[in-house]
Amino acid sequence: MNYLKYWRVVRYFIQGKYGVTQPDLEMLFFLYDEHYFTKAKFKEFDKVFSWDKDRFERLRRNGWVEKVSVESKSRLGVYNLTYKGKRVVAYAYALLEGKEFPTDDQNNPVFKRNVSFTDKMYRNAMMEINEFTRQRRLRAQKE
Repeated sequence: MNYLKYWRVVRYFIQGKYGVTQPDLEMLFFLYDEHYFTKAKFKEFDKVFSWDKDRFERLRRNGWVEKVSVESKSRLGVYNLTYKGKRVVAYAYALLEGKEFPTDDQNNPVFKRNVSFTDKMYRNAMMEINEFTRQRRLRAQKE
């Protein structure tokens, strides 16, 4: 499969729709598979990103990460992605697997009026991807 063929367009859409930065989105992808994690596990993967000492707290503040157990002297705090975080990552995976991009301005910020030239180029790409996906689905049904 060529899952990452449209990664750039999917990433742009997710970033615009949910207001998440590229490094934070990539961290959400990593944490999605971890289910439960400690700050140490978070920091282990955080080392491959550009330095941002506030990343963990920002993800908590913005509702992407939540604490699921209380820290104590003998026990580390345990965290997981919130429902919101899990849904966004699952949605990104669905788009990569062929789900169509929304084409209305309420669900896709690049379809709003008065957007930048870059947004218009991504809008065109999303419409082409949707058409390609529809054609592929029709060919598969005929076979």
